[in-house]
Order: sequence, then structure tokens, then C-alpha cells
Amino acid sequence: MSGKQSLTPVWVVAEGAAGEATLEALGEAAELARPGVAGAVTVGPAETRDTLAPLARHGAARLVLLRTPGAASPAEVGCAVGAWLADHSPDPVIALLPHTRHGLEVAAHLATRLDAALAPDAVGARRAADGSLEVTRPAYGDRLYATVRVPAGAAAVVTLRPGALGVGPARPGSAVTVEEEPATIHGAPGPVRVRRVMAADPRTIDLRDAERIVAGGRGVGGPDGFRELEVLADLLGAAVGGSRVAVDLGWIPWERQIGQSGRAVAPELYLAFGISGASQHIAGIERARTVVAVNADRGAPLLGRAQLAALGDWRPVAEALIERLRQRKTSAAAGQTAPR
Repeated sequence: MSGKQSLTPVWVVAEGAAGEATLEALGEAAELARPGVAGAVTVGPAETRDTLAPLARHGAARLVLLRTPGAASPAEVGCAVGAWLADHSPDPVIALLPHTRHGLEVAAHLATRLDAALAPDAVGARRAADGSLEVTRPAYGDRLYATVRVPAGAAAVVTLRPGALGVGPARPGSAVTVEEEPATIHGAPGPVRVRRVMAADPRTIDLRDAERIVAGGRGVGGPDGFRELEVLADLLGAAVGGSRVAVDLGWIPWERQIGQSGRAVAPELYLAFGISGASQHIAGIERARTVVAVNADRGAPLLGRAQLAALGDWRPVAEALIERLRQRKTSAAAGQTAPR
């Protein structure tokens, strides 16, 4: 193909093997494109063609593969898609991508190439009556939602939070032929050279990125209880979080709240003290790999969710763990075998 053609102004930049996050973005693109159609574009080697077929059943009326000899970096994907859209779409486009680490990096390069507005981590988008694009994004640590408006006639790149919209059912339809062209990646920045990887500070890391979390609820009794949990968290290399009740009482900052109205977390280890475990809280830890719960209330719902549950006062358990971890640390420093 050469020259400019009138194509749909709404495109999804497909990621990898067209997983759920890409299908979610495509469903939103199909709604934004009406009464027109949405398209999907991806960058990769020729065998990537086979991963595009499912997209036709989720609203993609056009499928485009920009071929590269091998896997493309996020910078190359952004540059290649940007160059293709600039050459083939006469109107400013709306591009949707999953809000993943890869998608966000692609979006930054794509927005630069298209001279487009960038709205990351969105949970929805709609066209207003005047033709502008209204993007809904969480704000203030997900406690509020803000609407960002992109004027009509301006290009926009939006990354959508995975899981925020859900994947609609596949629809039967006619097969869509995958259009293929060589990718244009001239001008893409070179690969990033990693000099050193520095571990994040568990005390300040976003709870959504924490591998270990020590959390407290009403049962820890107050700020003094959380100070003891901070000691335990430091020894474990863990972040500190808490229930909504603990936040409402002012014992911990609101950005440390875990649950449906706070942070949804997915740590390897979730250690909870004095948290009853309302349904909203349990929904926020459903992706936690190992949950350990300590509570004096036999009827606490979180005890049933935990892989390891201890019924009793939280403080002796926390103190015993602190003592044992300190012994391990001392033994490790002295080159001795730590006690079990």
C-alpha cells in the first residue's frame, strides 16, 4: 500500500498473543468507532499473523501486521505504528493499548510520533456530543475519577487498565484478511542499556507492585500496633497496608488501603493481622498467592480465605515473628545456620 487512505480513526495496538487486555481494548474501540469500524495493528515477525485471527471475533474489522525480522522493542513498535498511521489515516486517530509496562512504553513513543494527547491508565472512554473524546481515569490513588477531554480533531493515545472493562463475548463473523507491510522503524531509539537494578523501597513502593505485604486492621488497636507491623515488614522486606477501617480511623495513609475501594494487590505473601475480611477487602487480595491471617475472631471471613490461619491475639504472633527474623538476620551476618 502507498499513499493515504480513509481508514477508521480508532485503532487498537495489539500486544503479544492478543490476550484479554487487548480484547478489552478492542471492545472499547468498537464502541468508540461506531457507526464506523475499529481496526487492530501489531508489529512483529511473520508468524505473528496467526495471533490476530481472534481479534476479528471481538470487533476488529481490519487487521494489520507490520512485519519485522524478529521481536520488536516497545520503542520500535511505537515508531512503526506511528509511521504507518501517519501515512495511512487522513484524520487524527484514536489509539488504544493495554495499560501494561509494555503498552505504556509503546504509548509514549506512539503519542510522540502522532503528536497526540496521552491518557494513561484509563478505565473507560466515550465520544461526547461535540466529537471530543472523554477519557475516565482514576485520580488521588483511585479514590476519585477524573474526566480528561481531548478536543475533537485531535489525536489521542489511551492506555486502558486491564480488568476494568471486561471482555465481551466473541461474535461470529466473516473472516478478516490480515494486511501485511514491512514495518518502518527508522528513527526508533536504540535499546536501553541496564547499568544497575536497584530494589524498590518497600516502605514507599506502590502496594500493587509489592511482592510481600504486612497488613493490619481494626484488631491491631491503633497507630502503635501499626508501628510494630512496620518493624515486622522491614525485617521481611515487605510493604505495609491496611483495611478501610484502619484508614478511616487515621491509623495509616489512604494510599495504603487494600480492597475494592483501595488497592487491588497480588503479592507472593500477604500477612494480615486483625483484619476481619469484609467481601470488599477479600476482593482486593484475590490474586495474592499465599495469605496468612491472624485474628482473635473465629468468625472472621479472612481466616477462611487464608492458606494459613492463626486464631488468637495478633501481638504475640507478630512479636514471635519479629524475634525469629532478628535471630535469622543475626545468624546470617555471623555466617551461622539460622534457627528454624
